[in-house]
Amino acid sequence: MEPTIKKDWIQTLRDNPQRQGRSHLAAIHTDGVERRCCLGELCELAVAAGIIGRREVEHTTALIHHPGLNPVTVVIYGRPGDESTMSLPIAVAEWAGLDSCDPDIAPELPASQANDDRRMTFAAIAEAIEDYR
Repeated sequence: MEPTIKKDWIQTLRDNPQRQGRSHLAAIHTDGVERRCCLGELCELAVAAGIIGRREVEHTTALIHHPGLNPVTVVIYGRPGDESTMSLPIAVAEWAGLDSCDPDIAPELPASQANDDRRMTFAAIAEAIEDYR
């Protein structure tokens, strides 16, 4: 992983624990708060660097499939032909020097699984990235 991006990713995870969300890179929920998974935080760094764009779209199917989450808007990251709401766009993985769109943050532990399934905190994910990557 590119060292400066790694440092910035770890820092944003540590600085923003209240922003942690699950199941989407980023979603704006009924309370008006935008929450992101750990990969969504990396996407935001790529947006700030001008690597990709972001747009918000109403996501009514989430209300049916994930009633506990109730996101009213999801964020789509990427470029035309390489956009996603659930995993890193290829452009972000390449920019960050990662080997996949769901990189391992520890041996055999993809970032999405750490965030969504294991429900690791941003602090714990940051520590894993620091130690493994």
